[in-house]
Amino acid sequence: MSGDLIRYHKPSTIWKGIQAGAILSKPHISWLIGNGTQIDFWRDTWVIDIPIMEYIDFPSHLWKIVR
Repeated sequence: MSGDLIRYHKPSTIWKGIQAGAILSKPHISWLIGNGTQIDFWRDTWVIDIPIMEYIDFPSHLWKIVR
C-alpha cells in the first residue's frame, strides 16, 4: 500500500439503517431532570462518558464556586 487515499463511493445500507433508527428514536430520547437538585452540570456526563469539566482548563479551586 502506498498510503494514498482510496476514492470509492458506494451507498451503504447499514448507514441508511442507522440514520432511520436515529430518526425514529430521537423523539423518545430525553433527560428527566426533576427539580434539579441532583443535577451537576459540570460533573454529570451529558453526551459522552466524560464530564464537561474535564474538557475545560479551569483552576481546581474555582470548581467549588461554580457548583
